[in-house]
Amino acid sequence: MNWLSAWVRSITQQDKIDNLLEKVAQDQNAMDNLNSQIASLTIKLVKANELIYQLQKTDDGKAKKITELQEQVDQMHSTIDNNLSTIESLKAALATYGETQAPVPEGIDTTKSAYLPYRQILDMRADQSGFDVSGFTITNQRNMFVIFPAQREKILANGWNSLPSKHKKLMALWLWMSDLNVRRYKSDWGDNWQFSIETAYRKLGDCEDSSVFFVSYARALGISSDEIFLVCGDTEFGYHAYPIVKYTREDAQEAFNNPEKAGWYIYESTANWTPTSPTALNGSVYHVDSLMNWQHVGGVKSGHEQEFNSKTSGYPTGQRVINNEDKLQKIRKYWVEDLKLAKESEG
Repeated sequence: MNWLSAWVRSITQQDKIDNLLEKVAQDQNAMDNLNSQIASLTIKLVKANELIYQLQKTDDGKAKKITELQEQVDQMHSTIDNNLSTIESLKAALATYGETQAPVPEGIDTTKSAYLPYRQILDMRADQSGFDVSGFTITNQRNMFVIFPAQREKILANGWNSLPSKHKKLMALWLWMSDLNVRRYKSDWGDNWQFSIETAYRKLGDCEDSSVFFVSYARALGISSDEIFLVCGDTEFGYHAYPIVKYTREDAQEAFNNPEKAGWYIYESTANWTPTSPTALNGSVYHVDSLMNWQHVGGVKSGHEQEFNSKTSGYPTGQRVINNEDKLQKIRKYWVEDLKLAKESEG
């Protein structure tokens, strides 16, 4: 009867595993829904604060309407705070479940500190003449890469999920971004990281916003968390954020007809040009200080500097730029003229 007892135990254990996986999925969905609410509320906050500002400039002040709008703004702030608190509780619960995740790539040290996402929300008070900015660091970077229903719908509508390879999927996403006009570069106030849905709504952002947009969609496309990262580091264009993707030998064979070209590749998302191919990170003018996605965050592991940075010393190779236009022109020149991996966008 030992075999029967063992079989019963195995069935019971599998039931426990199935229930646990179901709970993990439920909590992850809850986190994504809460993040979606935060992003939507942030857009509403901006609209409400803009309206308050316009009303305050009128002669009569529209006091009653301003008071009503301010109450709505306060309520949205409260909801966002509650959502953030709930998200952290869910994340703690997921940690106790032993959340299933892709392994950390060999060259990444998750004990190293990283440049974490930072959120800022405009806060306009009826008795003030301008905008105040309240901010908070998102210590759980997974929050930034939430997948919204609209992303899944767009992927299904475009048929990207049925494309035969990671390279083809990411190239389709990259080209779509260049057509979508979400990459109009504009620095925000201070250092505000936008959710992908905010960037789609505003049709502009700076380097980390377009990078979050790309990585979020890549996640929705099924790209694994050990294969794509948002990277922050110094470059010849100044301090910069950009996506990198891991190409295996099989990926390199499919994309470049050469398995020896395996490695990390840059999908520059801050651009005013049309891309034709990613470029290898190693040997480029880009430098990696920290890396993050919805599961992993850290820095370059000692002994792996050459894998991520063209300078084995690990020191930044970049030089500071004066303004946004200067940065865009330097990026454009590097990709269009130096690398010849992009062409000028029409219009």
